[in-house]
Amino acid sequence: MKCESCNKKLATVHLTEIIENEKKERHFCEDCAQNVTNHFPKAPSPSDILTSLINQVSPEIREMSKTTCPDAVSLRQSTGNDAGDDKRQGRQ
Repeated sequence: MKCESCNKKLATVHLTEIIENEKKERHFCEDCAQNVTNHFPKAPSPSDILTSLINQVSPEIREMSKTTCPDAVSLRQSTGNDAGDDKRQGRQ
């Protein structure tokens, strides 16, 4: 099958467009496909997706990290130990 754009080279890239429930198949050579696919929006990479998710939840994680257990606070106050003492003695 020849490229539907240049009608010279073999079509090796096959695209299926679905617009308003109407399916249309398109067939291009590598060179013509580059020109056609440049008009499509770029899909986000897995790294972009992960970065976006982390940025969305990071304020909540920061806020959660400030929360302390009331029982641990009262225990430290009653024993006179602070968090640094626990870490130095291998308790957390």
